[in-house]
Amino acid sequence: EDCGTQKPALILSVYGGAKYFTMAERLEKEFIRGVIDAATMANAWILTTGIDNGISKLVGEGISHYSLLREYPNKVKCIGMTMWGTINENTRLRLKHTS
Repeated sequence: EDCGTQKPALILSVYGGAKYFTMAERLEKEFIRGVIDAATMANAWILTTGIDNGISKLVGEGISHYSLLREYPNKVKCIGMTMWGTINENTRLRLKHTS
């Protein structure tokens, strides 16, 4: 329901760098700005692993900052796709009760 019925014009798949990910702060900012600009201009969805480390964490934090600073915070759509075994028990219970 968050994505509405409108299909994306583009899907940006951002995967990799989960364990040993390092990037200079300036490059991180430029990377996130580029991903978010591309997603907003092209009506894109961003796909990540949905885990809280590496490039997925960087993308999530970037989207969070974007949402706080922009007039239309829900314009960026990000979908985290992960294996069920990587989710901790508390999160699993919450997800079971919401679906």
